[in-house]
Amino acid sequence: GDRRASEIPAIGTSILSRCKHAIEARDHIGEAYYAPHSDGSSDHTTYHFDYLTLLLVGALDAQARIAHRAYGLKGTDRVNFRGGTSSGFVQGLRKAGAMPLYDLLIEPRTEALLTLLFEIRNTIHSASLASHGYHTTGKGPGWIEVNEGELATKLWNAASAAGGAEAWGLKKVRYQLGDKGPVVEPIQLAPYPYAVQLVRDGLGLVDRIAAATDVDRLFDSRERPDLLERPPEDQIYSTDVMTRLGLLG
Repeated sequence: GDRRASEIPAIGTSILSRCKHAIEARDHIGEAYYAPHSDGSSDHTTYHFDYLTLLLVGALDAQARIAHRAYGLKGTDRVNFRGGTSSGFVQGLRKAGAMPLYDLLIEPRTEALLTLLFEIRNTIHSASLASHGYHTTGKGPGWIEVNEGELATKLWNAASAAGGAEAWGLKKVRYQLGDKGPVVEPIQLAPYPYAVQLVRDGLGLVDRIAAATDVDRLFDSRERPDLLERPPEDQIYSTDVMTRLGLLG
């Protein structure tokens, strides 16, 4: 009944909305990625790519805030799930008895996925991912070339631990800059394959976190309301309307 408790349904609704918009952003990336190349195609791709990572991080951060309240942790609820065993928040969950959630968060694949998500999102605070350069041959989909360095290493290692670099649209290349220039070894990041994998694994993680979080604790001694398992059978979802739609199909 208090204000903080009443925020929980709104946070939950926001998680669902962000997941839906993440799917939409993925599809927009696919449209721009495979469209005939133009001066605007790289802008459209990178715009939706940035937005996608913000949405998925937002969904997971909202779940972290719910977990913080459900398990009665001290301090600010501006928390996130990154960090594994070195995270004070994750360790707080363990001490509060949230073992299913703790075990999920320290899985190597979970940590790798969070790296692949958060490292891209964090470029919003500094040099953007697209500033590395968006390249195309003019005959097919383009790619972002991530220069050698900490970011490229983190992405490559995390992708290798989360299904393989190829599945994430990552490729290592090696070439010489000019006739007498240095040899460089950047990685090529194909935005659409990366986005597809990020949405698939990201939404899967959202589901697993929801299942591992004991939200009954939010209701104290009150009875938790039932969750809908199917659309309500009234108004636009009434049996009559659904029958008509079935006949049209």
